[in-house]
Amino acid sequence: FTPCCGGHEVMTPPFYFIVTFWGEEHREYFLKLCLSSLLSPGNIPVIADDKRARMVIVTPEEDWKAMQDDKTFVLMKRYIEPLFIDLPPPKKGASKMLSMSAGHRLASMCAYENKALGVFVTPDLVLSDGTVRTLHRLAQEGRKVVLCSAVRFSWEGCKPEIKAMG
Repeated sequence: FTPCCGGHEVMTPPFYFIVTFWGEEHREYFLKLCLSSLLSPGNIPVIADDKRARMVIVTPEEDWKAMQDDKTFVLMKRYIEPLFIDLPPPKKGASKMLSMSAGHRLASMCAYENKALGVFVTPDLVLSDGTVRTLHRLAQEGRKVVLCSAVRFSWEGCKPEIKAMG
């Protein structure tokens, strides 16, 4: 339950923060950039009382295990329960984009089944302090879509893969 301005409580859906990644480089981005910013005072700590909220991490088991003793990951568990969804890394030559889409699909289904508000983040995303506070307020107001991040791509990095896919 979430307190509302009139002194009564309103049930808002839980937040599911969703991230998909694999490999040491992106795991470190997640821990050092995204998760660190999500742990700022105006973000995940704001919703720590909602025990239904989850940090949905779609990653290979190897990456999941490697994060367990990381100090940022341990701190996160004080505020929000992690939910692991196993995603094998793409096979050599396979489309990374299709693997990422498969991970997002699995997490989306999980959020939908639990009537949660899905917040998709990327491992290298840095959210300003207060973002989750604002998302929470907007959810209380009944807004349906409150954050749509536009991820910046480097054309040089994407061009060879797009070209190879025809």
